[in-house]
Amino acid sequence: EYGRVETDFYTLTYDPENHLNWKEFFFENYQGENPLDSMKLRLKAGLLTSLTPTELNNNDMVAKPTGVRIGPIRTTTQLSVTVWIMNLPVLKLSSQLHHYPKRLHYDVRVVIPEVRRKLLVDPVLTMTIDANNLYGATVRSAL
Repeated sequence: EYGRVETDFYTLTYDPENHLNWKEFFFENYQGENPLDSMKLRLKAGLLTSLTPTELNNNDMVAKPTGVRIGPIRTTTQLSVTVWIMNLPVLKLSSQLHHYPKRLHYDVRVVIPEVRRKLLVDPVLTMTIDANNLYGATVRSAL
């Protein structure tokens, strides 16, 4: 199935229109509701000046797969990410998504042309994982 990755420990299905959006995330042999819902990206920056704050989210950053390499240790998906501001594509990024048996690894390297760098003032990118009813739980992350 397009946009679906299965390992021995989890199954993750992506939105086929945007691989930054998770549709389903299941842990094998886990009883109860799935503990993780979604991964959320937020890019906050000023446009040309800090007086015009802008916030972009997963819907404004669209990732489409351009290639997949399935190997014995990990599966790697090459993604082309387009950043949209006011319905205009302003930036293209390249990203790799590595699926290991027990973890995900997003590798994003960005080279922004000088003219476009001047558009964004003090950009901050955050990635969060939306948990599902983990009240009182201890959560460990490499972030």
